[in-house]
Amino acid sequence: MLVAEVLRYWYGTELPKAPRRLHGFILTTADAFSMPLLLKTLFAPWRRDVLPTTGLALQEKFRVIGYNLVAIFIGFFVRLFVLFIASFLVALTILLGTLLLGLWVILPFLPIGLFLIGIVLLFR
Repeated sequence: MLVAEVLRYWYGTELPKAPRRLHGFILTTADAFSMPLLLKTLFAPWRRDVLPTTGLALQEKFRVIGYNLVAIFIGFFVRLFVLFIASFLVALTILLGTLLLGLWVILPFLPIGLFLIGIVLLFR
């Protein structure tokens, strides 16, 4: 009777919750890196460090525009690098979560299978 209750809990109560938990872990990983915000601000200057060009001479305007473009490129590459790392970690979370879900399904039968394998190897 105890085994039936454990299996009912294992597969009936907890297994249906597992995909929602995995989805939550994926969203938490993406949120930890602020991936939606990084995508929205991908072409924003680094640390919003932009100089105004109003009231400057033409040569100074070109210098300031060049500086602003450098700030945009730095912001782009830093955000792109962080997005790459975040995407890798989200993919790793999906992979490990799927493997753990598979392990969750076979874990109750693993001791029985290992016991039978041990008996077969013992009398070989």
